Amino acid sequence: MHLGMPLEDFHLIDHPLQQLSLDGLCYQVGIDLRQYPMGVDGCGFPAPTMPLVDLGRAVARFAKPVELSDGRAKAIYQLQQAITRNHLYAAGHGTVVSELNQVTKGRVLAKTGAEGVLTAALPEEGLGIALKISDGSARARSATLLAILDHLNALSDEEKNQLQAHITPQIENSRGLVVGEIHPAHSWLPD
Repeated sequence: MHLGMPLEDFHLIDHPLQQLSLDGLCYQVGIDLRQYPMGVDGCGFPAPTMPLVDLGRAVARFAKPVELSDGRAKAIYQLQQAITRNHLYAAGHGTVVSELNQVTKGRVLAKTGAEGVLTAALPEEGLGIALKISDGSARARSATLLAILDHLNALSDEEKNQLQAHITPQIENSRGLVVGEIHPAHSWLPD
């Protein structure tokens, strides 16, 4: 990946489908993402960097696309239904994303990103959550997102019970022995 290269110098985003995808992302975010460093993910999709607040707004627009054109809103609702019905396509077995999408039956729609990024849309509330673990590590993402969702009262006790392995993920050493767990600091979120 050539992360950080300006788009005009990045010749891997030259396919019409990639350009169309980037145009759709720009529309969803509400800014021209071509001004930010650009990468390409593993399937060839443009992966622009952007301020986290803009990513959160884009996820909120995905959660409740009422301000979008009828065609775009319809497409987003179809995507939401597809994610809900086919939760494993979002991230695979055993991931917080797939399990959260399944357990909440579409009330929360999550998706991982590169370098410690994780997003979640709450369609009923029209909320979007975007977080990034600053060191780029993925291991604290699930505990962080689930703490935010718990703070928002977005998960039932039964859902939290089903997601427990992601709420406080265990840390294993090189021998496979559990040596700790990940959880947010008690003072991290206000009461």
